[in-house]
Amino acid sequence: MEPFFEKEDVKLIILQYGGNSVSHLTNDNNRNKYAESIKKQIELFKQLEPTACILFIGPADMATRQNGRMQSYPQMEAVAEALRVAANEAGVAYWDMFSAMGGRNSIVEWVKARPQLAGSDYVHFTKKGATEMSNILFETFQLYYKFYRFRNGLDEVEIEEDIVSDENKME
Repeated sequence: MEPFFEKEDVKLIILQYGGNSVSHLTNDNNRNKYAESIKKQIELFKQLEPTACILFIGPADMATRQNGRMQSYPQMEAVAEALRVAANEAGVAYWDMFSAMGGRNSIVEWVKARPQLAGSDYVHFTKKGATEMSNILFETFQLYYKFYRFRNGLDEVEIEEDIVSDENKME
């Protein structure tokens, strides 16, 4: 991969957590071991391309049948948190897809949505859902870029035109 990174002048590496392990990460010991393995993978990418920025995308919500209802896996928040800590300890950015899509049981709502945003397996996004999630990530990038420009004195804050003052609300 190193020659590829050099040839292509890679500046950003995006790693996304795959959800296939969630059902097995049911205790702290398993989660910690898994998070350590993710941290090692991140370190490998940092060695291969030390000048690139790295974004680690955490898990999306996933559900399983519990007490006769589809509900988020009980350990979803703990898995996301363990991965966030691992990414932070490795010195890379972490994006919390679980929270971005709505948190606990949001996958159930994505399945119920019309048009449907997640498949009936309560794990994978539909094409429409993948597009929606990519738009949320893009909007996050835009927000942080605007904040970066403002913080560095490159832009002034733009006030949204649809914000109504308290005086106008009274009329």
